[in-house]
Amino acid sequence: MSTTEVLEGRVYMTENRMFTVAGRLAAHLYQVEAEVADLHAANHELVCERGRMPIEEKTSEAWSGWAGRSSRWIWGSSARSAERSSR
Repeated sequence: MSTTEVLEGRVYMTENRMFTVAGRLAAHLYQVEAEVADLHAANHELVCERGRMPIEEKTSEAWSGWAGRSSRWIWGSSARSAERSSR
């Protein structure tokens, strides 16, 4: 094989890997966007739709809901698999 063929093969393999990783990242982004939309709806219901109460009382409830959902993205398998696939 000539040097040109070897380089073209490497470019092809790199592009193929790039598109695979881009697809995974797009799927992950879609999941994150859906989670943000869910959190937005939950916070709207909590802040705007429930009875009037001081914001200090609502803060702990909103925070506990967010912390439970976000921990799987920060520490869960999704973050690790995205990190592995980017290598």
